[in-house]
Amino acid sequence: MFDRWFSSKPERGTVEWLKVLLEKQRKDLIKHILAHVTWLEQNSQRPSESDPCDNAQTQMEFDTAAGNQKTRIANLASIDKKLAQIELLGSASLACILCGRPIETGRLEVVPTTERCAGCANGSKK
Repeated sequence: MFDRWFSSKPERGTVEWLKVLLEKQRKDLIKHILAHVTWLEQNSQRPSESDPCDNAQTQMEFDTAAGNQKTRIANLASIDKKLAQIELLGSASLACILCGRPIETGRLEVVPTTERCAGCANGSKK
């Protein structure tokens, strides 16, 4: 109980900071995935005898939504993978898998599931 009163945000660039960032993104993704499922349930029972243009528009909306959902699920899998790496490897999960150097904090803020530093990701380190 006292931890709640005295706890502070984890220091930027630490494993704890990355874990909090990933868990927030995970929670947001799950919320979007569930909202999409609800949307599909509400919109999948439209009558099909309407105007063919309306049917085409509806099909396009469903196709776009399905693509977005696949991307969200893939992102969720990437987050779960990175969280598992953090549990197994600790601070080593902040190192580039190619060169072993620390992944830049700014890069982790933008792409927290990355496994490569900017140099290796861009192919500039050999």
